[in-house]
Amino acid sequence: MEETSRQGVAPERWREKGSMNRMDACLFVPSHGGCRSNGRKPKRRRRVFMVQTSKRTSLPVKLAGPKKVEMTKLPTRQQERDRFERLGKRVSRDGLYVEQAYDFDSKFGMEWFHEVIRKYLNDTFRGGLREFLVYEPEMMEKYYDRNPLIVLQRISQIVLPFSIWAVEFLLAKRFNAQADGQIEAEKAEVLAGHLRKTLITMGPTFVKIGQGLSQRPDLIGPIFADQLKKLQDSVATFPSDVAFDIMLAEFDRPLDEIFDFITKEPIASASLGQVYKAHLVGAPENEFVAVKVQRPKIGAEASVDLYLTRRLAPVVKKVFKLRTNLVGVNDEFGVRLFEETNYVQEARNCDRFRSLYSDIDGIFIPKTCPEWTTR
Repeated sequence: MEETSRQGVAPERWREKGSMNRMDACLFVPSHGGCRSNGRKPKRRRRVFMVQTSKRTSLPVKLAGPKKVEMTKLPTRQQERDRFERLGKRVSRDGLYVEQAYDFDSKFGMEWFHEVIRKYLNDTFRGGLREFLVYEPEMMEKYYDRNPLIVLQRISQIVLPFSIWAVEFLLAKRFNAQADGQIEAEKAEVLAGHLRKTLITMGPTFVKIGQGLSQRPDLIGPIFADQLKKLQDSVATFPSDVAFDIMLAEFDRPLDEIFDFITKEPIASASLGQVYKAHLVGAPENEFVAVKVQRPKIGAEASVDLYLTRRLAPVVKKVFKLRTNLVGVNDEFGVRLFEETNYVQEARNCDRFRSLYSDIDGIFIPKTCPEWTTR
């Protein structure tokens, strides 16, 4: 598929006679001052959405007249499928807006169109999580209220692993309880370890919840608190290939133009990201940088998780007759969680902290690299 210019004007070669004897589609994504249809994500992971315009910005459609289209000029089935695969990569999970120009005499035209629609529906109802950059509870409720199948899918991903742990916990309460009703220390240690692994499986949002609970041994007991404290710095990594792809997308240039050295595997991992050791091109020989890469789809997973916990909060409050404003607690947690995913703001906070406390002996605060820090 050939690209439009940044202003969305079709190249002259698309206006030649006979150029409409095929199917073309353009997917427009807001960019820096114009549109693009090259399929790449906007820089700094800006939210992707589709726009309708009053002025045609794609191909000037002229349907075939009385002249019969020669079948030899029509694309083969494989060519149409290849075209569909290219377009499929440009379909946003937030919606679909495609301007089409195709010959109705095409043998495979409508089949191709149905495949596009089916691809969009599959993306919408099979994991079509929306990426939110800030915590917006009202917008999240509107979006997920309209997409219940997405919510059901996420519920299944959460309920299944937690249910397995809950059954194990209830069995331990039944068969491994002491006279005072507490679970035996050895079994409690095993249960706490399984809970930590379960929270990791459920996703970053629940890892952060576990980190918060680790600070409350008065609520969950010292054994569980000690295990959950491991969530601070002992979280499983995600594949380095994925991390390097994220760097390429964010920096928009080859990594060897930025680093002359970077570790193949992360040197540290936490709930929201993992860290690589690297050396910038042109930097002093003994000066290294820590490259923190955020886990993929955190904003999407966190949004549906917080939507679920916000919906559940009034029920929990009523059942357990609590006086705490659980919805407010959930919203405060959501705001803090999304602030942690904003690395630009985190860099600013680090710079401010260094300006205030760098002159204190015994405290080392590293410098940030704003030019290589993205959202």
